[in-house]
Amino acid sequence: MYSVDMAIPSSKQALALRMLFQLLRDKGYAWQPQTPDRLLGFRKNAEPFRPLVQWLGLGLAVSPEDLFADGLTAALLKMLVDTQFAIADLDRYRTCMAVSGSDELFVVHDHWPPSAVEQRGYVHYAAESAWLAAECNRDLEGFVGKRVLDLGCSSGALTLEVAVVADEVLGIDTSERSIEWAKILAESYGLKNVRYECAAVGELVAEQLVGEKLWDVAVFNPPMVVPSKDAAYPHRDGGSLGIELPLKFIEFAWKHLNTGGEVKCFATNPIVNGKPAFFDA
Repeated sequence: MYSVDMAIPSSKQALALRMLFQLLRDKGYAWQPQTPDRLLGFRKNAEPFRPLVQWLGLGLAVSPEDLFADGLTAALLKMLVDTQFAIADLDRYRTCMAVSGSDELFVVHDHWPPSAVEQRGYVHYAAESAWLAAECNRDLEGFVGKRVLDLGCSSGALTLEVAVVADEVLGIDTSERSIEWAKILAESYGLKNVRYECAAVGELVAEQLVGEKLWDVAVFNPPMVVPSKDAAYPHRDGGSLGIELPLKFIEFAWKHLNTGGEVKCFATNPIVNGKPAFFDA
């Protein structure tokens, strides 16, 4: 059972998210991040999806009448607009974030595709991240009382899963918007033992944030795509061969973990010059 601190969040954004998440629980909302091709296909034929899923999952503009029929209240819609989580689009409303999850735990992130004008970083949450988050949840016993590092944390999907049992959690990411949203999410859930900081793995700032005291577990789903001129999405590029950044994450974790510490990550195994470069390293 996910335990939420019932103290009223101090920020309006955190309060808006808490109220939205409670409504989604009550109304049985469920959505998980999709691959881009599936998402684009769903948007072309959105009729089978309920209005809340069209709105928060698919990122479509939806009429207030349809949203109210699916359980959203006028007061909550106004609060989401006031906190800039939703915007008016002619006679409809569009959300500025996607919501993935079900039952107890929801995560906010950007709709696909990334905005070309957003300079503070795409807030990413992919299907493989959801899979890793579920794995962490199934292994909660392994996080009890532990100090946990989340590298490339985005809006905190992995840290939110384990923070309820961990002693301390630190998430770092290069995206300013990811860190802002992660902090709002943590506040909405009443988590006091989670800290999020903007930094790049391997750079001096990240070293200083992690500190000299060693950690117990590192979790991450690193960017691992080979860059392409036709699809330049820096948030998922893993280096010229797709493995440089994942290996940097591994090396960083190795440096800062206790003896017997664990790494829980999702990674592909690209073949470079005939060799499985990731696992060889």
